[in-house]
Amino acid sequence: LSVMCACVFANEYLELRQYARRHYQYLYLIACFAGMATLLVFFLPYSLVIQGLAIIVVLGAPVGLSAGVVRWRQESMEARYYTVAWVSLLLGTFTFALVGFGVLPANALTINAPQVGSALEAMLLSLGLARKIRTLQDENVRIEQEAEATRRRLNQELAIAQSLVLGRQMNPHFLSNQLNDATFLIEHH
Repeated sequence: LSVMCACVFANEYLELRQYARRHYQYLYLIACFAGMATLLVFFLPYSLVIQGLAIIVVLGAPVGLSAGVVRWRQESMEARYYTVAWVSLLLGTFTFALVGFGVLPANALTINAPQVGSALEAMLLSLGLARKIRTLQDENVRIEQEAEATRRRLNQELAIAQSLVLGRQMNPHFLSNQLNDATFLIEHH
């Protein structure tokens, strides 16, 4: 379930549907497989489902990381937070795996590396989300200011148009009144 949520999060947070369509499709597919695997746990042996999920994670992690790199190269600030967060989680998990294989010694840091990596990931993603919220708020303010400026400009143009129309409506009456006055003066003098 966490793999599925991670894929959906990456797609939405990095706006992959709009900016990296192929990564969006891969992560969507991985999310579907992870969701199916989650449901299969009720019907198949747990060990078999875990093996399938491990394969999904091994395939999904590079796609998730490369999606962050692609968006980073497209100058997305949020992607920078996302990518560094992913790297910290992967390093923590990789460190723990190396302890399990006997490559690294077991100590407080290496045993707790996944938790440290996960904590760093949560912190960095929180900062990234805060940045994204701020960016969206700034964009909203900019759009509102542009709309207000456009409204003011259109109101000014409307006022000018109304005064021109009023002037054109008044001119025939003015001329008609002047002609009537002149006719009256000529007839009576």
